[in-house]
Amino acid sequence: MENELVKEIKGIVGLRNIVVHLYADLDYDIVLQELPNIINNLSKYSLKLLECIDKLEIDP
Repeated sequence: MENELVKEIKGIVGLRNIVVHLYADLDYDIVLQELPNIINNLSKYSLKLLECIDKLEIDP
């Protein structure tokens, strides 16, 4: 998987932890502004996972 995509996914996981566990105050305007990028990166990640599943002939 591309290094840039891996970094983005790690960032999304970090954001998820902040949101779920309330580790810090959030600027919801920034989160909403970044939401299209987050969705796009999760979509790319999902496609990569499906490629790996297909390549390894794993039955999902």
